[in-house]
Amino acid sequence: MFNSFSWRCWLFAGLASFTPLEALRAQIITDGSVGPQATLSGPDMTIGADLGSQRGNNLFHSFQQFDIPAEHTATFTGPDQVQNVISRVTGGNSSQIDGTLRSQVGQADVYLINPAGVVMGPDAQVDVPAALHVSTADELRFRDGAVYSARDPAGSTLTMAEPEAFGFLNPQPTAIQLNGTLLEIKPGKTATLTAGDIEIRGSEERTAEIRAPGGEIQLQAKGDLQLDHARIDTSGDGGGQIAIQARNAYLNQSTVATNNTGARHAEGGIDIQFDQNLELTAGSRIQSNTLDRGNAGNLAIQANKMIIEDGSSVVSHANQGSEVDASSG
Repeated sequence: MFNSFSWRCWLFAGLASFTPLEALRAQIITDGSVGPQATLSGPDMTIGADLGSQRGNNLFHSFQQFDIPAEHTATFTGPDQVQNVISRVTGGNSSQIDGTLRSQVGQADVYLINPAGVVMGPDAQVDVPAALHVSTADELRFRDGAVYSARDPAGSTLTMAEPEAFGFLNPQPTAIQLNGTLLEIKPGKTATLTAGDIEIRGSEERTAEIRAPGGEIQLQAKGDLQLDHARIDTSGDGGGQIAIQARNAYLNQSTVATNNTGARHAEGGIDIQFDQNLELTAGSRIQSNTLDRGNAGNLAIQANKMIIEDGSSVVSHANQGSEVDASSG
């Protein structure tokens, strides 16, 4: 499982971008570094294994541009034995995703890395068989020391080793933004967002959500986390896991929840660590409850300062067997 992240800051070199006219015509353009150059346009875009390179159980793709407009679909295909579909975007423009990101590659995890930023809109959806990892990191690092870089494609190595950590070379990495997005992962699977800032914003009419029923959600921000009319939820039979790290976190009319809805005892819970402040306003909630016979998961919060106001709460209705630890200062 991909569960470690690196925040190192090094220097990097810029890359040339495609022509504006070409960008207007296409949604997805490969950069030719790990496969042939190709231009794909919707509404149904198929990204076959022949457009990338396979090393063992890893299938590598490299894009100059990666956008999915509303009512468009981008589908990765490839051999069932592939375990990781790893995509980088090298062109210097953020990825605008308001359609469906799909993978039909066995039970493979899907990685999307774009150091220029990732923005998901209200119509964005994901349909992947296993975990989804989205990051604005500069590179992905592997257990054997290999690096797959979106900043320095020529300095990358294609490897059979397992992915291990995201590497940030820019001291001010870009953000991941979810604007009214409903991002739902298959039950028991994992979703991770790793960036500078992470902004998840909805409205009174539409809550922005990330759901992984009985699974795991990781939010790793080098900067700040902002949840506004948003919900992060791994509730399910036996509960799930939520891990959040950031400098500051601001929750406005938002919920972070991993409730146990079944008879199995929870093995996960919520683990939140903020370097500075946590603010909960307008009825925001952080909760690890039990709604049936099974015990709730643990709830741990660490921050330098916590502000909880306007009917907001941190709560665990636990039955028995769980622990609550909220500390500041």
